[in-house]
Amino acid sequence: MHRIASFSDLKSTSANVALERALHVDSEFCLIPVGEWVLQDRYASVVESLVSWRRKNASSFFSPGDHSEASMKSYLRDKSIADSSRILFLVAEQEGFRAVGHLGLSQAVPGYGAELDNVMRGVEDLKPDLMRQATLKLLGWAHENVPGRRFWLRVRGDNHRALRFYQSLGFTVAWMSRLDDQGKSGVSEVRMEIDVRSANRSRGRNRPTI
Repeated sequence: MHRIASFSDLKSTSANVALERALHVDSEFCLIPVGEWVLQDRYASVVESLVSWRRKNASSFFSPGDHSEASMKSYLRDKSIADSSRILFLVAEQEGFRAVGHLGLSQAVPGYGAELDNVMRGVEDLKPDLMRQATLKLLGWAHENVPGRRFWLRVRGDNHRALRFYQSLGFTVAWMSRLDDQGKSGVSEVRMEIDVRSANRSRGRNRPTI
């Protein structure tokens, strides 16, 4: 895939075009960029899956949120799709278009990097290292296309599974802050960062899943 001017270049109204622009994780799975196509009635099952996954994993978010179908469509339309500095990818089977998870980038700063966000495994009974491979694929692609080499993310301090997962990829803790002002006494926000070159060195480490 050629270097893009902005994430908007990948966001299509056509699912077929989105498939053509997909990033291939391996021979079975790919990362499909989410565009206006996802709001079409024929892809309602995709939106339903996103809502279901978020409800199931509500405790991993910083705020409760409204995990309804209407709220999801609003988020996709007004933030994920409309914002040129933000993009969401579906982790999907290449055959059959079945979505099994998602991950994305936001706050892209050309020449520096972007925030890794919305990393979620929606279907558990798949290859255990799928989200690891998908995340490494996205980071490698972003390194070439943002372009930039430093990426960061935010995670709840009590989400130990996610912390272990990101550490295994090469992310390190940059800082922590309390979330008392959001009514979550005792919970911290952890910012983790990585130089994308470290992600390449992490491939041989132990592989916790997310």
